[in-house]
Amino acid sequence: MRSINKFRTLFAVLETCSFPKLLSLFAFSLLVATSSFGGDIFKTGIKGVEIRSLSLDGAIIGFSVEGDSLIAHLSSGLKGAIIWNRVGPGVILRAFKPSGTGTGRFIVSFTASGPDANGWVSLIAHSHDGQQDTILKTQWRGTWVQGYSPGFNQTIDGFIAAFSGSSAILTATKSSISTLVLTGILDKTVDHGMTAIDTFTVANNGAMNIDNIVFEVTDLADGAGRFIASSYITFNPTSIGILGTGLSQDVEVFVNVPLGTYNTTYTGTVTVKDDDGFPLETIAISITVNPSYDLDIDDNGQDLVGDTMSLVGDMDSVVAGNFLLLNPNSDAQNVDPDSFGNADLATFSYISDTLLFVGKSGKATMSHGVVDYDDPFVVRKGGKIGEIIPAEYVTVALPVFIASGSGEDVTISVEIPQDIRAGTYEGWVSFTGEGVTTDRFKLQVQVMTIEDIDIAEG
Repeated sequence: MRSINKFRTLFAVLETCSFPKLLSLFAFSLLVATSSFGGDIFKTGIKGVEIRSLSLDGAIIGFSVEGDSLIAHLSSGLKGAIIWNRVGPGVILRAFKPSGTGTGRFIVSFTASGPDANGWVSLIAHSHDGQQDTILKTQWRGTWVQGYSPGFNQTIDGFIAAFSGSSAILTATKSSISTLVLTGILDKTVDHGMTAIDTFTVANNGAMNIDNIVFEVTDLADGAGRFIASSYITFNPTSIGILGTGLSQDVEVFVNVPLGTYNTTYTGTVTVKDDDGFPLETIAISITVNPSYDLDIDDNGQDLVGDTMSLVGDMDSVVAGNFLLLNPNSDAQNVDPDSFGNADLATFSYISDTLLFVGKSGKATMSHGVVDYDDPFVVRKGGKIGEIIPAEYVTVALPVFIASGSGEDVTISVEIPQDIRAGTYEGWVSFTGEGVTTDRFKLQVQVMTIEDIDIAEG
């Protein structure tokens, strides 16, 4: 609805008789009006200047001059004359049509300027996007100009010609620029590799239709340098062709979260605007990515070959090997066929089998410098033959933290018992991260034969 304020005057003509269209010369000094005149921005007592009302759909988007008339143009495509100048060069009417389309062209205020060195005072029109130009100049005595702005988010939408006593007044009317209102909460939790879907509503609470509404979105960032690129975010519909006053439209937002996206909360901003930049509103968007864990062992790195670690040692000794424990977050890092994760690992555990005797060793026996390759086992004096390496004899120096997408070198140690049969012992060692993800490798220990031979002296 139009909001008309008859006390905000665009153009006033003083008349000398009761007939409203007959204007006469009334002499008084040229001056720039003060706030005491309310919204009046131009006043004259010159015969031959006439005014007319203009009250049509739309907002004023510019002015043109046709013959001796100043023509106001509306966003609806309609137009109409508001001022006639039949007094000659003492009053100059000028065209002003802001460039562009949409709300950027709306005329939202007027300012006054002058008098200059030649005695001219000017009425200047301003568009919403900051363009401006003079639409009327006068140097006649008995005239004045004054600025007028209807207020925030308001536009000039017409003019009313009114007559009171000896004055003829052209009043600027105003209405709200079409106003976008966004409702909804864009806040979703999703697994990596999935799509978060949410909805918000765009409403036009203004007095004019809005056309070509577009959506823009920033990257979603976590504040620590990680982000979900805006290219992974889409809208349905992709734009709104026209949204009538009082109407609304639901818009779906799709956020495709790539596999491996670190588990944290990402925030950004959705901007909804006319394609000319105004009206413009924003709404926050937040996506929380759930943690997913994966723990892998590099099966062919360091002392591991084909998922097996082979160590060699003598009885009553400690042997050690190294391997790489991985926390993959991409296909390039993923060793096993399971899915890679997206979260840090900070809790680790391991379980070792008891290593069981499975066969002869590669034999490397020694007795006071004499090598013997025949004896598969040895009995120390007073000892017993053992055929296991207990699980507690296998120890691992676990890491305390592995960041997503990285790995840590780990050492595994095996204490070979004093009295044990020479040969090969095998078992599996399993590792767990965050209590949910596991991997393992085969541990093989070859115990070499050492014969203890007493040699009588003398």
